[in-house]
Amino acid sequence: MNPTDSAEPRFRILFVLGLGRSGSTLLGNLLGSHPDIVNTGELLRLDSVIGDPAAKCACGLPLEDCGNWWKLFEGIPEKVLRKYTRWTPDLLDRVRSNAGAKMLVDVSKTRSYRLARRWRHPEVGFVLLTRDPRGIFRSYVQRGEPLGGRLRLHRKWLGRFAAFARRHGDRCLVLRYEDLVGKPEETMRQLCEFARIDFQPQMIRPEAVTTHLATYSGSSYMKGTGELRLDERWREEIPKETLDLISRKLRDLELYQGRYDL
Repeated sequence: MNPTDSAEPRFRILFVLGLGRSGSTLLGNLLGSHPDIVNTGELLRLDSVIGDPAAKCACGLPLEDCGNWWKLFEGIPEKVLRKYTRWTPDLLDRVRSNAGAKMLVDVSKTRSYRLARRWRHPEVGFVLLTRDPRGIFRSYVQRGEPLGGRLRLHRKWLGRFAAFARRHGDRCLVLRYEDLVGKPEETMRQLCEFARIDFQPQMIRPEAVTTHLATYSGSSYMKGTGELRLDERWREEIPKETLDLISRKLRDLELYQGRYDL
């Protein structure tokens, strides 16, 4: 990676917060298409793949054979890779430096929250990505999972994220998945202004670069098309009574008020 001659970004490390299936993998890929940014995927979840002979990099190679991926972690002790709570801003900055990038993006979401809330480092920033909860719950419904526990967990985390965004409003930008795919250039320009990086046209193409990630979403929606399209399959695939339940349980959450028709 050869960084451009643009000014230094506001943050050396940018954490994406949110819940699974909120679009964080997509956002990480869009950011990672910038020549000054390295997208490390869910860096704080490497314990789930380190030492697994079946693990693959997002580029398609077995993880142990992907030199591009392992190069990122030169000088990082294995005990850190195996336990996310051992990561520090300095160690993450070493990964960024190994990549030759100006900014590192991590999309570990809830683990990012657990780790970063302990830090007061001025060069660590946050993007909180929200999504219509009916889109998030679609896969649980498809698998026939009971929703009671999922709904309670959802409420807990959305409350935590809302409080975090209020406390760190100067360093935490709240974005919606629906805006990311519906108004990609406007939304990415907003993010670039927040992080003080220059917007580049490839940042709104989901497959502009080959990524090297060990943990990432396996969603195949629109994969290979090079398009950004709103995923609202939940409208046809979730029964009305289940939609009503989700709305009833979550409509009062701060991050959803005024944003979704629940």
